[in-house]
Amino acid sequence: MDITCALTKNGEKIAKIEDVKDGEIDESLSVDFVLPGGANLNLKLAGNTLQTMRVLLDQLRLQAGWGDAILQATNTPNEDEVFQAKSSQNISIH
Repeated sequence: MDITCALTKNGEKIAKIEDVKDGEIDESLSVDFVLPGGANLNLKLAGNTLQTMRVLLDQLRLQAGWGDAILQATNTPNEDEVFQAKSSQNISIH
C-alpha cells in the first residue's frame, strides 16, 4: 500500500541527514513496505540488490497501472524556512 526508504547508520534509520558526517552512513538502505491490514515489512538492501528491487517494483507499478511514484521528503522545515517558502510564492486570488 505504501513504501518508505531511509538511510541507515549502524543498522538504525537516520532521522535527520544533517546529523550525519561524511562517511558515517551504511551502504544499505532501509525499505519499509506497508501492507494491507497494517502489517509492515522492512528490508535492508545493499547496492545491487536495491537497484534490482527498484526495477522490479517499477515494472510491477507499470503492469498494475498504479501511476507514477510520488517522492515525499519527511524532514520538517523550521519556521524560517516555512516563512521563506510562503513569502516567495506568487499568490493569485480570483
